[in-house]
Amino acid sequence: MRIHADFYSVDDADRAAAALQAANEGIFDISITDNSSTETDRSYTVYASANGTAMSSILPAGGNTASHSVGNGASIDVICRSIEGRRIRGVLINRGGHNIT
Repeated sequence: MRIHADFYSVDDADRAAAALQAANEGIFDISITDNSSTETDRSYTVYASANGTAMSSILPAGGNTASHSVGNGASIDVICRSIEGRRIRGVLINRGGHNIT
C-alpha cells in the first residue's frame, strides 16, 4: 500500500518520517520530496527495509541533498502493509500532514 501526504515544510515531513521510523512495523519505505525546489530530483529516501533490516540513514536520490529550511513545501510517500494504513495515516495527520491519499 502507498500513502501520500503533503506538508508545509521539509522539516515537518522529516518529523513525521522520524515518528513513523520509531514504530516501524509494516513500513517498507519512506520517501520525502521537496516540492518547492526547481531542480529536477529533490527527493530522498528516509527509511528503507531490506529483508526486515531497517536502515535509519538519509540517502539522497541522485546525489542531491534536500533543503531543510522552514517554509518549503514537501510531500511524503510511505510504502507499507495494508493493515498498517490506518495507523500510518493517523501519525501523518498528527504530525501536520494534509491531502492524505
